[in-house]
Amino acid sequence: MGEQDASPSYTDAERAALERADGDPTELSDDDVAILQGLLEHENPHARVDALDAIKSCVYGIDYEPIPNRLESLYPTVARCLNDDEADVRAGAAIALDFVARCDADYIPPSAPATLLNILKRDDETSARSTAAAALGSIGAADPNRLPEGTVQSLVYALDDGEWQVEDSAAPALGRIGETAPARLEGTEAVARLLENHDTTSVDTASPLGWIGSADPDRLAQHDVVERLVEQADADTYRRRVDAVDSLGNVVEEAPTLLSDAVVEAVARATNDEESLVRWKAARVLGQFARAAPDSIESDLLDPLVDLFADDEASCREWAISAVERAIEADPERVAAVHGIEALVGELRTLLHDSSPKVQKAAAAALGTVGGAYPDYIDTSLLDALLAVESERPAGLSGLSARAQAYTTVGTLGRERPSDVEDRHIDALLDAEGADASSRLSAVKWIADGSPRLLADAGYVERLAASLDAEEANVRNPAARALATVAQDHPNRVVRAGVTDAIRNSLRETDPPLGAVRTLGNLGVGRRDRVDEVVDALDPLLDHDTDVAAVAAAELLRLEAETVPASAALDALQAALRSGRRWMRVIALGDVAEVAETHPERVAPLTDDVVAALDSEFAEVREAACETLVALDATHTIEDVQALTDDDAESVRTTAEDAMAALSDELKPNRADSAEVPDAPVADGDTAASESRTSSSADRDTPSDADSPIPDVDADATVPNLDLDAQRDLLTLEPVETHGGAAADVRIVDLDGERDVDRVAAKLPRTAGSVTDDLLERFVQEARNWEELAEHPHVVGLHDWGTEPVPWLVLEYMDGGTLAARLETFDVAQALWTAVAIARAVWHGHRHGTHHRDLKPQNVLFRETPEDVWDVPKVADWGSARRHADRTSPSAGYTPEYAAPEQIQPSEYDALDERTDVFQLGVVCYELCTGEHPFNADGPPAAVMMAIISGEPEPASEVRETLPAELDDVLRRALATNPSDRYETALDLARDLEDVYETVRASVAERDANGTTDGTTDGSSDAIDGYTTGDVQRYSRESDREINLFASALATIEQNEDVEPATVSRSELLRTGWQLIRRLAVLEPWERAVIIDVTIANDDVTTRYGPRVLRGIDMETWHSWVDTADFSSRRWSDLFQSDDEIESLDDLDRYVTDLDQDLADLETLAETESRRESDGRFSRLRRKIELERKHLSFVREYVSENR
Repeated sequence: MGEQDASPSYTDAERAALERADGDPTELSDDDVAILQGLLEHENPHARVDALDAIKSCVYGIDYEPIPNRLESLYPTVARCLNDDEADVRAGAAIALDFVARCDADYIPPSAPATLLNILKRDDETSARSTAAAALGSIGAADPNRLPEGTVQSLVYALDDGEWQVEDSAAPALGRIGETAPARLEGTEAVARLLENHDTTSVDTASPLGWIGSADPDRLAQHDVVERLVEQADADTYRRRVDAVDSLGNVVEEAPTLLSDAVVEAVARATNDEESLVRWKAARVLGQFARAAPDSIESDLLDPLVDLFADDEASCREWAISAVERAIEADPERVAAVHGIEALVGELRTLLHDSSPKVQKAAAAALGTVGGAYPDYIDTSLLDALLAVESERPAGLSGLSARAQAYTTVGTLGRERPSDVEDRHIDALLDAEGADASSRLSAVKWIADGSPRLLADAGYVERLAASLDAEEANVRNPAARALATVAQDHPNRVVRAGVTDAIRNSLRETDPPLGAVRTLGNLGVGRRDRVDEVVDALDPLLDHDTDVAAVAAAELLRLEAETVPASAALDALQAALRSGRRWMRVIALGDVAEVAETHPERVAPLTDDVVAALDSEFAEVREAACETLVALDATHTIEDVQALTDDDAESVRTTAEDAMAALSDELKPNRADSAEVPDAPVADGDTAASESRTSSSADRDTPSDADSPIPDVDADATVPNLDLDAQRDLLTLEPVETHGGAAADVRIVDLDGERDVDRVAAKLPRTAGSVTDDLLERFVQEARNWEELAEHPHVVGLHDWGTEPVPWLVLEYMDGGTLAARLETFDVAQALWTAVAIARAVWHGHRHGTHHRDLKPQNVLFRETPEDVWDVPKVADWGSARRHADRTSPSAGYTPEYAAPEQIQPSEYDALDERTDVFQLGVVCYELCTGEHPFNADGPPAAVMMAIISGEPEPASEVRETLPAELDDVLRRALATNPSDRYETALDLARDLEDVYETVRASVAERDANGTTDGTTDGSSDAIDGYTTGDVQRYSRESDREINLFASALATIEQNEDVEPATVSRSELLRTGWQLIRRLAVLEPWERAVIIDVTIANDDVTTRYGPRVLRGIDMETWHSWVDTADFSSRRWSDLFQSDDEIESLDDLDRYVTDLDQDLADLETLAETESRRESDGRFSRLRRKIELERKHLSFVREYVSENR
């Protein structure tokens, strides 16, 4: 390198600065930047090159976000290096500027683009020209206006440079400029030359052509680029076929709009090519098509891939599997519709036994993707098949082995469906030997995430603890994380396994696993008998300079002990929050949020540091800061959070918007869009977004928290784990009382010794001798079902369970008796609140894949509360429950008086599903609110079941006059004989019950405010022309679109064109609207038809108001009204909701045709939503179709009668 070939002897400071720039640029100091400046001006060119390389790494390191602003003062010197005498220095400067431009072109010195262009045109060195072309491409992609005139043409000339390195840089540079500023390619031969180079050189021009096509597909179409590639896919030489197929994949991936049937057919033909290289390239490209354009996933794309599963070449089989996996990732519903998931799972399972390890690995990975999309296809035998994969990683290859991938898939599937994980699967993961220990233990960790109870066995805990001694960190860490998960739910079992010493010893390592720190913290939470020893073990970790100190600090702050060094722990967390290291700050923010869940006051002093993190240069830190402020309930920081709603990163914007909604009452979703109801029972996870429980009582109308009869249901939602010995604690103690059931006894037992609870309910099977395998299996299934659900505040808690010496469950003791003993004791408000709680508990079970199938008052128990506070209801007896996928034995395990029609007559209906529980909920809620069974349960069971099948209950408000009439519609729908007419989910039922509850609650509040003390709760005292303030509240939740629609109809009816819908207040609209509806008899006939038609045409309005509006109005009356109407253009256009004027029967006939097409489109949409199993959307579309069908039938009838 010129006159000085030797590298310079760096000082310690210079070497440290170069290492920091190339390692963790966030640790660069001002002194380091000054050192780099000196090295850029060093007389030795090696020093200049090393400094440029360090700047490049610092600007755009692999593990860091772009941070060019840290080195802003150096960029003018970097630009001067473009004129250096040494080619390596010029090339290094061009590379550094290339990376700066990718981060932020504003930092490019003004003189740099012209100098780069001069290098491209005139420099003698290939490396300088090549790097200059790449830098110009990056500058042009970021800001085309910075490019000197003639840049694009010079890049086109560079395609003929003669040196492949220059041509290989010029092609993508043109592509990137064409993607950002397609107009820059006008007047050049860029596309033509790229296409010519594709035909004559080995330079990759397909991707650049794709980039240009993504911005300007017509430009590629002008040159018939895709057509020429399709032709070349059938070329005589296999090399040309390979390039053509590969190029089609790259072009379509960047410009999906260019994908056509002809392209798919050409590549599909290539899967039958005689050359294996062409076949596997074609398979890979079909996967690219599926990912870029999911609509292309049809049989002509999937079938060739599945055919390649049987190809003679392993590479073809491998890429075909990977391509199908891409299709599943892109659109699993399409793959299911086109090929079928069951068939695909079977084919992939066969490939687990393939002779090629690569094929085995691809099949295992694809099965994990399929299982994630369709967990119902996971079963025990599939896990067995995966664990049978034995192939290790071939020598010389990187990445997971086939066996390691199979372990990984077992873990992900086990997390999705822990009920299918057997002890033998866990044993296999913990016993296996070889180089895949990290994958095995990671799989165990994921299974623990799905169900910690599966790993709570003492033997498993001991084996996990033994892995803490492993030399490899990637073995210690997943084992520690698995232990932490188990310890969180079953701390006593971890202690009893005798592994605490091993955990403490692991903390003495130089780099202790974070999972071990969290495990020890979990062992001390809520346990005064061992909290001091946990504090002693965690305290020394506060001196670490890694994220270990932050985690230890958080665990200490969660503990209840006077010995906790709170000040030192806060200092450690604060130091982590102020660290320049990205992931340390993310971990620290998460730790602060975790402590805030239980002890917000302890971490409140760190709020300012959390706010400061909102300004971090790292998106992950900004996101975590938003979430932590929500955990701290730091409402005063809402303006700081709001600033991030315009953040450059989409993920940050979304997180900030969610945080704004959580921190601001005004911005929280209203009840029409959210499952939350103030003061109503709430279960976590009812919607995709977590439901907030932070609404302030000050924002509620009534009652205040101090006077509210509603209990704190979260206070004991989690029952403690007891780690009992069945023989000692359950079988030998004299029960306080015993309750007998058909198959089991429940013993109320007072426990000996110091326990977190004194009294429990032990459920033991009633056996006549030995325990059968069937009984054992049923008990274990019940325990696992119950364990998944028991964290809910309205599900009876599960303390512990086991199988020796007999199967046993230890349940939360409910001291308030059953609902069966309390019927007729509730006032209306409490009855409705209790009904909501029960429905939400059942929905919680459905969310976790479990149906109850035997809901009845005897299975609803109560926990007593202080006087003037309602007792807490909890659903018990999940022994008859079934997983969603198990729809067998419909006639078993139910009580006849509370059975759904499909349980009584399974042959008449589809298989049991969520709606079976909805019917049983309807019976329980009816009886809860009225005190009477809806189908007269006093008669013999056969008569009751006959009534269930054929009868219709009396409206609840007629049985108990103080019930609101709105409840009748809710219960009528829940108790529908045909499952298709019921609520789709228990959540839908719960929400409508909440609506009724809120109506009653508001009515009581207004009555109390007015001093009315008549004791009624039906709202009659505050009715508006027969409708209650609850109607006002409910209507106020409708969307503006629906309000405007209704207001428009009212304005039309009033013949007042000056009234704009937006000027009509909700209360005024409600009063006027209901008064008009109730005066239908005195309206003009066409006016009656308009308002009814508006109501029917709008699905959401009809759902809430349709039955009430149309009650008593039959079709004959409707027709009589319409028959007397004036046939005027304006009025009939209004009647039929047509944008065009209807002046004749011919116009009306055309309108019928359009309406028929609309109906067909709706049917297609409904069918699509059905395949996707969208929450509630399918049922809403079906209701809309039914309404449109009635509308169409009426219009057709009118046209027919008047022809």
